[in-house]
Amino acid sequence: MDSFVSEVCKAFSLDPSVLRSCIAKIDGAVFVNCTPHYIVFEDGEKVNGYEDLARLLRARVAYRRVRIHGEIEFVKPFFEVTGEGLKLVDIARNYGIYLVGSLISAQAYGYPVVSPVVTPETSSKPPEERRCYRKRWNCWW
Repeated sequence: MDSFVSEVCKAFSLDPSVLRSCIAKIDGAVFVNCTPHYIVFEDGEKVNGYEDLARLLRARVAYRRVRIHGEIEFVKPFFEVTGEGLKLVDIARNYGIYLVGSLISAQAYGYPVVSPVVTPETSSKPPEERRCYRKRWNCWW
């Protein structure tokens, strides 16, 4: 774990103590919260977020025109990622570590990026009031 923290902090000039506060260990798997807000699991455990990591792992949806029918435009969505995000993903993959990001980031980057699955009773609440499953994650691998 220390090697991962050291490599990421050196590569992106991040604070190691803040990065360590974003790590959750679950049944032998390591997850790093790369969102700007904390995650709260259904048992109440809180894992910090890190705005700088969120910036690195950002992705956005863009659209490619497929067809025009009169004034109707049909588009196909695709994802744009960043070079820094790809570098972070490569580092995490080398250590067998999962990166927790948004739904868009998880779809855009693929393995090892995941996003939390929110409990149904808290899914419509603001992020700070949501509870996430500890052992269920969205992935697009």
